Order: sequence, then C-alpha cells, then structure tokens
Amino acid sequence: MGIWVGRIDLPSINARRVDSCSRPRLSGLSHGDRSASAVSGRNGPRATLESLDPIDEAWARVEADWASEEAHRQFVAVCVALDRLAEAGKRYRDARETDPSRSEDAARHIETLIVLATQRLLDTRVAPATSNHKRTLTWVAFTMMLLLMAAGAWLLMRG
Repeated sequence: MGIWVGRIDLPSINARRVDSCSRPRLSGLSHGDRSASAVSGRNGPRATLESLDPIDEAWARVEADWASEEAHRQFVAVCVALDRLAEAGKRYRDARETDPSRSEDAARHIETLIVLATQRLLDTRVAPATSNHKRTLTWVAFTMMLLLMAAGAWLLMRG
C-alpha cells in the first residue's frame, strides 16, 4: 500500500529521499560510471548505483512496460515525492524526441507534468495581505473631523 497525495499513489517502497547527503561515497569510480557495483548497503553486500535512485528504478519500469498507465503513474508519484518533476519532464522529453512511436504518449505525459507543477506552484502561493479595515478607518477619521469642526464652530459662537 502506498501513500496518497492528491490523485497519485506514492509507492512506499521507493519513496525514500535520495539526495547528495544520503548517497554513499564511491572512491575510485568515475562520475559517469553508473554500473559499478562497489557499494555496500542494506540491500545487500553489492548494490549497483542504479538501485540507489528510486527515479531510475521507476523509469526502468516505465521503459519496460511503456503501455502501462500504472507504471507511468508510479514514476510521476516518485518524482512528486522527491520534488524532482523537472527530471521527469526531461526523461519524457527525451523519449518524445528520440522515439517516434512513443512521442504522442510522452507529449501527453509532459502535459500531465505541467499540470502537476502548476498545481504545486499554486499550492505554495501566498495570498497578498488585504486591508479589510480601510473603509472603517476612513469613516472613523471622517467622523472625528466633523466632530472637531463642530466643536470649533461651537467655541467660535460661544466666545
């Protein structure tokens, strides 16, 4: 069972946060070597770099079964959970540009990502501060001015 965010089911097994501080240090490997299996961790004595990033795992499932909407939904859910929608857009854009048979589906998924990103942006929007008491303050000031003028006129007539 996953975690529900909006209409997207976030898979609980791959929704872990992967960032620069949680990645193990790899000595002796080049930056581009993603297939080296020199990492020891909880998943076994030798885990590959591919298995460290849940986005890579989810994208591999999408590429293995492109027609499955569930695979696409899980991939987008992982990207939302990790706050990496831009990376999802990049992968779908690459698929749209490189594979003509997938370009229509990729374009549709890019539109979905744009809607999700817009929703997330609108959710973080802060409403501008409004002054609800401006009209009340104006009437109070006007009334005080009339009272002062009446008091001045009364003093002039008395004296």
